[in-house]
Amino acid sequence: MVSISGKFEELNDNINTILTTILLNQNLCKYIYYNTSSPLSESDITNTANAILFKNLFPYPIIPLSQDSAKTLVTIILDDFSLGRNNSSFKVSKVVFNILCHIDLWKIDGSKLRPLSILSEIDTLFNEQRIVGIGKLNFDSCRWISANDKFQGYSIRYKNYEFN
Repeated sequence: MVSISGKFEELNDNINTILTTILLNQNLCKYIYYNTSSPLSESDITNTANAILFKNLFPYPIIPLSQDSAKTLVTIILDDFSLGRNNSSFKVSKVVFNILCHIDLWKIDGSKLRPLSILSEIDTLFNEQRIVGIGKLNFDSCRWISANDKFQGYSIRYKNYEFN
């Protein structure tokens, strides 16, 4: 019988690499941090980790309450682990980004929507890029999500491959 338990200790490094990639992108950090209607015209964030990590950006699931103040949350989850279909020497998993934005913050820059702008930045950073694992992350799916009547957004998933 083949086990999928090996190499899970490397997942912490994978999450940290993903977090660092996000924290180095000023546009993405501005969309997440600033609650204004023109977040990209705001000043650069000098210490992005201090500003958004564990406040707006989480390496674990978090669900805001409807009475929480208006803000944008991005969570990163490694999910859906399985053995490769044709080769059990590989594990396939999903890197999931959940974007939850208070409905009062959706509209930005005239006709744009904040969650879609965040999706675009995430997709540019991660789709078809070598970030974690042994190959490139590949777009898998994207769907609308709702935490409650005030916080809604999207969940975007990328396939990741690791050695078993």
